[in-house]
Formats: sequence, C-alpha cells, structure tokens
Amino acid sequence: MIAVLRACAAILTWLAWLALAPSFGLPETAPAAMFDRLLSSTGWGWLVVLCGEIAIVGLYALALRRRLLSPGLVPALGFAVAVWLVAGAVVMPLMGALAGPAAPTDAMRGSFMMLHLGPLAAVSALIGRLLYGAVLGSSTSM
Repeated sequence: MIAVLRACAAILTWLAWLALAPSFGLPETAPAAMFDRLLSSTGWGWLVVLCGEIAIVGLYALALRRRLLSPGLVPALGFAVAVWLVAGAVVMPLMGALAGPAAPTDAMRGSFMMLHLGPLAAVSALIGRLLYGAVLGSSTSM
C-alpha cells in the first residue's frame, strides 16, 4: 500500500511541477495538451498522460522486483533521468511527427526535448523528473 501511495505522490509531484514551473519563469510544457493536439482535441490527453505515468511507475516497480535497480534515492533519480531522456528524445519528437505540421508559433507541438520553447523547457522537464525520482526513491523499499 505504501508503494502505491508513493507512486501516486510521485505522479502528483510531477504534475504539480508542470503546473508551477511557469510561475518560476520557465516555459509551459503541457503534455496533456500535446496529446490532445495529437488526438484531434478530444480531451483524452490527460488520460493518456496518466496511463503513461502509471506504466512508468509499474516499470520502476518491476525493475526493483527483478533487482535491475537497487532501492533508494540515487537509483530512482537515475531512472527518472532515463525517463526524461526517453520522453524528450523519443516520445516528444514522435508526437510532433504523428500530429503533422504545426504553425511555428504553436507551443504545444512535440519536438526534440521541447527545444522549440527554448533550452529552459528541457531544464524544466528535468527538474520535474528529478522531483518525481526523489519521491519514488524516498524510502529504501518499494
């Protein structure tokens, strides 16, 4: 039960960072809006994001169970950085390619590390994932 609560807390921490980051002067990165754009604005973007996050937490739990990762803060942060790299280098460009051409001013289009929003977008995403990893690795067992 504690593992489920920790997983929920990690996801909520990441989502809270996405909401708060613009108030610190960082660019808005809204993955749900990007998925909505990909899905023709059906409003299912949040469901896709939450299902993806649940799958990522499940992958982390599986890696712990199979002893591919050690429990603790440092391995969880490493996992979070790997998630950030895959999301920024694979998922976001794939979303941009699948969504088709977008206007250059469209901030909610997927691109490599979201660099069309500037380098702070990648930094903001990394901060969010590190917070996520810190919550996941907050105790020695999952």
